[in-house]
Amino acid sequence: MENDKFLVQYHNLVTDNETGSLREEAGASDIRPSHPRIQRPYAFELSEIVDAWYNDGWWMGCIVKVHNKLKYTVHFKTTEELEFELCELRPHQEWIDRNWFTVPKICSLYLH
Repeated sequence: MENDKFLVQYHNLVTDNETGSLREEAGASDIRPSHPRIQRPYAFELSEIVDAWYNDGWWMGCIVKVHNKLKYTVHFKTTEELEFELCELRPHQEWIDRNWFTVPKICSLYLH
């Protein structure tokens, strides 16, 4: 599209009338490759920042309770705390200078 814009079609989000995949314009700076896949189970720790699969997307949150190595409670800045299975979580990463970086544990900063 014009002016460094792209038309993005989502795999997991649908239009309001649910007739097809959601499409929207995005600027070049908003487009990034998919996160690297983790090849092994990953045990999370208390206060670790994670992405949780919820409501058709990945949302950043903070581990506030470890029930066991397979179940966690995650606090979100804009919503309540929710429980997730290990398979619904991934380490949070930021796209910086064309590379993925795992964010250090900084939940105390994130929660305030």
